[in-house]
Amino acid sequence: MFTIEDAKRVQRDLNLGDRHVVYIDPEDGFVLAHTDAERAEGIDLTKCPFHYWLCVLGKDPSWAPYVGNFPQVPGWYEMKYPTVSKGLAL
Repeated sequence: MFTIEDAKRVQRDLNLGDRHVVYIDPEDGFVLAHTDAERAEGIDLTKCPFHYWLCVLGKDPSWAPYVGNFPQVPGWYEMKYPTVSKGLAL
């Protein structure tokens, strides 16, 4: 499994400091790099909609009809909004 530092490195290398970058493995969990602005502000993880989506909603099948964009394939993703992800080719 990757680390948060790995996620920050991918984010930096791809110049995605204004986006959340996450490695998701539906079986093992995720690691998430917050945006540069959030890190500068000291984001409270309990109030982060991206963490909430990945921890709770993305794993709750009852939400599937409403937000069916939870990545099902392990890999790196750019997330502009909690329910919208785009795979990254590394």
